[in-house]
Amino acid sequence: ESVADAILSIWSWEALAATYHISGVPKFVYYGNPDHLPMQARLRHPDLFGLPTASMGDRLWLWFERVRNERRKRLNISMMNACEVTANNSVLDAEFYRAHGHPHSIYLQNMWPVVEPAPRPVSLSVSQTCPIKIIGSVGNLGATGNTFALTYLGRELLPRLAARFKDRPFEIHLLGKGTPSAASDAALNDPRVKIRGWVEDINEEFRASSVFLVLTNVNADFLVGNTRILLAWALGSCVVMHENSSLAMPEIEHGVNALLGKTPDELTELIVSAVDDEALRRRIGQGGQRTFETYYRSDVVVPKMFDLVQDMVDRCRSAPASAAVH
Repeated sequence: ESVADAILSIWSWEALAATYHISGVPKFVYYGNPDHLPMQARLRHPDLFGLPTASMGDRLWLWFERVRNERRKRLNISMMNACEVTANNSVLDAEFYRAHGHPHSIYLQNMWPVVEPAPRPVSLSVSQTCPIKIIGSVGNLGATGNTFALTYLGRELLPRLAARFKDRPFEIHLLGKGTPSAASDAALNDPRVKIRGWVEDINEEFRASSVFLVLTNVNADFLVGNTRILLAWALGSCVVMHENSSLAMPEIEHGVNALLGKTPDELTELIVSAVDDEALRRRIGQGGQRTFETYYRSDVVVPKMFDLVQDMVDRCRSAPASAAVH
């Protein structure tokens, strides 16, 4: 009714559901994870997410939820295929929609605003008396990716870090709202883990830490793009992450803008190396800032998005009537 030239929806399954059926107006969808992905991962790992499995009724409920989630997947694909362009912030998601029939499923980088420089110089040197500060996670601590991350952190990395640091004090700070799942909470039962909750100045927390861990992609059942990486890059923080993250975000390069490991032992050694080598931390942090400036600044991505929207509108206007938007 507004005689719009295009419909643009950003990171919203509600907007997709509300607009996919509108005819005569080309639709551009900038999207995060496919709708079914978080629940699919949870249903495949019920023990981590507190889903009961003991009784016949529990197992029947799990079966029903898997069937319902498969329907959610098919519905999301059909809604997305009714839109002219789906721009995904993960290469894997772009490939997913393309494999399910979308003719214009593309990869478009995520975005983050420019971060103001620190009000004072921040030394990255690590004191031998103060505890080593590692940021272990940010965001909703009970979310799907963080549940995988925090359980892995507690079960696999924490004991190895304790063995490698020996008598050197260290702390792992978890920042963000929510509470960890019961499985994650049990794995993190250690006084060196500080569950901080919401913090007033997250930028300063990053600047005061030696390393930022990104472990949300440790499990192959849940591989996603992460804005938390962009926050760290914008601040010049040294990021250590599981190598699966580069499958979703191809700009991630080991030794250039991140330190990537595949196994708990590899990740532990990378953390220790970063903590003990200020030059390495600076080099990785500066590489991350360059990557952020090149690809992920909001004032870089938004004009690129508008150009893609304009291309979509131009294509639809020039298409013959028989191929017009329905």
